[in-house]
Amino acid sequence: MVYYDAYAIKTQAQDAEKFVAFYQRWIEEVDIDAALNVLMISARYYQRFAVQSEEEYQRDFGRCIYPLLQRFPAHRERILHTERDCRLIHQAYNAFFRRITVLDKRYQKVTGGANKLNAFLICAEINLSIMLSLIKPIPSARLEAIFPLVVRMAGLPLAEEVTPENTKAIDMLFDQVSSYTGHIFKQLRQNHTLDLEYQCTREGVAATGEWIKEWDDFDSLNRISDLFRFCQAEITRVDAQHISLQVDERCAYKAWEVARSRFTMRGINLWHDIQRRLKNQPDFVAQLKPLIPDWMSENDFFSVAYFSEMENMPPEDLYGEYGGVTIYAWIHAYEMLVTLAKREMDARFQRQTPAGLTLQEWVIYRTRDEWIQLFAAGGLSWTSAALVTDYFTFDDSAMDMSDCPLLPCGDGLCLLPSIVSMSSATRSLLSLFSAKNLQLDDKGKSHERQFIQHLRDAGLRAAPLSVRQDYDCDCVLEIDDHLFFIELKSNGQPVHFNRYYQTLVNISGDGAGLREKCWMHQVTRYTDYYVARPQLIRDALQLPATWQPKGVHKLIVTTSMQGDIHHQNGCYVVDKTAFYSFIDRLPGVITEFKSGKPTPLQHAGSEYYHGEITIDKMLGFLTSLPSIALKRSRVQQRSYEVRCGAMTLAYPFFDIWPAFERVVQEDGSEAVRML
Repeated sequence: MVYYDAYAIKTQAQDAEKFVAFYQRWIEEVDIDAALNVLMISARYYQRFAVQSEEEYQRDFGRCIYPLLQRFPAHRERILHTERDCRLIHQAYNAFFRRITVLDKRYQKVTGGANKLNAFLICAEINLSIMLSLIKPIPSARLEAIFPLVVRMAGLPLAEEVTPENTKAIDMLFDQVSSYTGHIFKQLRQNHTLDLEYQCTREGVAATGEWIKEWDDFDSLNRISDLFRFCQAEITRVDAQHISLQVDERCAYKAWEVARSRFTMRGINLWHDIQRRLKNQPDFVAQLKPLIPDWMSENDFFSVAYFSEMENMPPEDLYGEYGGVTIYAWIHAYEMLVTLAKREMDARFQRQTPAGLTLQEWVIYRTRDEWIQLFAAGGLSWTSAALVTDYFTFDDSAMDMSDCPLLPCGDGLCLLPSIVSMSSATRSLLSLFSAKNLQLDDKGKSHERQFIQHLRDAGLRAAPLSVRQDYDCDCVLEIDDHLFFIELKSNGQPVHFNRYYQTLVNISGDGAGLREKCWMHQVTRYTDYYVARPQLIRDALQLPATWQPKGVHKLIVTTSMQGDIHHQNGCYVVDKTAFYSFIDRLPGVITEFKSGKPTPLQHAGSEYYHGEITIDKMLGFLTSLPSIALKRSRVQQRSYEVRCGAMTLAYPFFDIWPAFERVVQEDGSEAVRML
């Protein structure tokens, strides 16, 4: 697969005039594939949040078509076909935003347009709370005693009808609605403020419930755009009103869904492990206390372990700072918000009379100084407390209400307890650090130290190579007289598709040539350097003077979860979680339940995890990546539809839920584990 640097293309495409001038020059240097892909990724053929007029379409996009026809006359039909597909995306977005205008006017008629942001947040909080009531579970007959109106999304079961299978669907729907709520708030806050005491009407609150459905359609439209722009989806016109998109089995979107599932499942597995240790090892807390700040609580342990696992940082390295605040302080502060939100949700579900329709009855509100005092009382320094309060405050850089949970409200800040009570501190903080561009200077060195020690503890011969500037090799590993030159990368987690796609660009390079460097080029450059100087390798690994390698291999190990096999040009790529499971001889486990009895199942590639590590097992593992292959085999491709005006667009959706497997723990209990 060829990937294109979306960030570089977006930078070029921000200004229409500059992009047209750039594009006309640039296509003289590239082939037709790169020219068309960059034009599609530029998204100059639709407006992200508004209707794009025909005049704007021609000015921003149409002027790029004629130069293409001149540059590539032999590909005239392909160019015109691409232009027709781009116009279809343009028409779909326009139809969607024309409908949004109509629904917005409906709200204006009901309420006069007053305090629509208040009404929406109340509606969202009721909606999300009712979803959580299904998991608690709260008897459905109790809902009218808790909520002033019952906002139930279509397809949700009653609490009495919830099963383990539809619990997963409820969890997924909750995550989606939480995300949509943040996106809608981000748009509305530009022109509307929050008023804690304003009394909304039932009709006004109910009217905003349509916006969740609108954003669900908008999310579908954005998925279609991503599949078209980044996965080269083929658009087929079934008839005048029905459009179908199809993608290749190896598309980046499926890989992202698999990676996101593995990331989530690793957290679930780790949570069960922490709970088991707290229960079965009385001295577990005492063992941790010397390693962590004394103001940390047991509520923080899971997030500490999860962050350490995902970012490849041992406990001592969590004293490192993001934005002037230690990671321990970040985790503790966020967990304080989660605890506060859970306490509020527990009180809400115990209500005997419905809450009113003022915002103050649905949010947790404090002034900025009071939030700072809360964090300081929990153990943070006043400086750290002030910094996390400001970083947690929702602004234009926020991805959603989980990473920036404090919403500006009058003279203070409020949070939605339903969303925060279900938020993962680790996932939210990783998203926040990415959105705010907060960096940890020594993160790479920490990764290298821990990685090499892990290999040595497994009885393998490994060492760093650093004898010349710009030729630093993070690790050289020897197995059965074969060498692996290893590049270690700490690159965040696949919380969002654009982050995962950019990781693929970082790995294999930019097909547009807008950026020269990539990880594969980096590891290839120093591999060639050291292979030509074998004595440097012998010295680092303490090998005999006459030793010669039988084989040389290149390997990239990244902390970012992967969802497919991305090997290219003789270079293997693996995520740290999968690699450590191989080094530690811990294969994934599938358990089939027949007549109530668990039966372990073997899966392809499990033989690589048993016995001594050999070169054959190592290469077999890297070539097949069994844990990823197993997860991919259980993902189901479904077809979803979204209606935009007269058009109905069907697009592929990769359902990760079937990949969740029930397994038996060591104590005989059932649990969900990452494969």
